[in-house]
Amino acid sequence: MEDRQVIDRPDMLDKFEIIACLNLGGDYRKIILTCPDIPEFIPSGACAVINGRWLAVAGYGRNRLHFVVKLGSWIFREKITAIEVPVGKGFSTSQLELPYCVAAGTGIGALSLFLERQHSQVKSFVLHRGLDEHAVIKEFPVFQGSKFWNTTKYGRPEQKQILQYAKSVSDVFVAGPKSLVEAIRETSTELNFKLHTNF
Repeated sequence: MEDRQVIDRPDMLDKFEIIACLNLGGDYRKIILTCPDIPEFIPSGACAVINGRWLAVAGYGRNRLHFVVKLGSWIFREKITAIEVPVGKGFSTSQLELPYCVAAGTGIGALSLFLERQHSQVKSFVLHRGLDEHAVIKEFPVFQGSKFWNTTKYGRPEQKQILQYAKSVSDVFVAGPKSLVEAIRETSTELNFKLHTNF
């Protein structure tokens, strides 16, 4: 992406601050981070590199970046000294018909902007370990109507079980652990879906 922006001037280091930490259930949190000079447009699925570590951008506004993280994340312990945004390839969104989204855990952050920017109703499947469905929908209304699957209670579903809700679609978007992405990739190939990832 050409429009990446690096902010690491010493006079601005005190500007990077977590101003909100919202409980999404289990050990998942939505955080809002102050950050000056954010680009006007951040592509769906793009990331920020903070102190050399990648986080998917879950939303943004004037001088604010949103992320979904786990409660034990390094971001709560380290002083933030540099942010580069946007980075990564993001999601390709040209000529979509009926997309279907699969998010796992903090992957909901990566898919939230994509879902916001779709004009048609997009079906999605969310795998998690203890997310509170109502809290997620309150913070990310785009997940209203999603199928939520608690892997702590029910174990990980079979890939075909995840994709059974993807009726009459041609494009599947996935964000989550690489093991899940690879499993969905294999099943998508079998079912003739075009798979989109943000890495």
